[in-house]
Amino acid sequence: MTTSRTAARRRMAEQWTHLPEYVVAGVMEHLRWERQTSATFRMVCKHWQRAHDELLSTLRISKCTTLPTDTSSWQRFKKVTSLNFTQPDDDDDCEPFSGNKSIVNDAVLTSVASVLTSLTSLDMGFGKVTTDAGVRALVPL
Repeated sequence: MTTSRTAARRRMAEQWTHLPEYVVAGVMEHLRWERQTSATFRMVCKHWQRAHDELLSTLRISKCTTLPTDTSSWQRFKKVTSLNFTQPDDDDDCEPFSGNKSIVNDAVLTSVASVLTSLTSLDMGFGKVTTDAGVRALVPL
């Protein structure tokens, strides 16, 4: 009997990890897509992280975040239409960059432009494009 209970619990857990997209969307709408809530939601399991990221339409990235320059890292955010590079929140635990150092560079913009083809809004905030190549990568958008 213990084996059947274990199997039943495992099946129930799998049902929770594989929520339909409309359920995930409803939960996140109810939670108002708040930053901390989103982070917690994404930590439940890989399936919830993937579902969350696939539904995300606005992505706010703070200065403390190390941005990937490879396109594969941006693939999970394909539905993002608004990308904002923002100053870190007061409660972010990070050291601000000094001088003109910027994490938003040509390589980041090139990878973003090649993957986030639905992008309609880009706020560079703290970013500084180092050459015209980064701006040229955005032209097709």
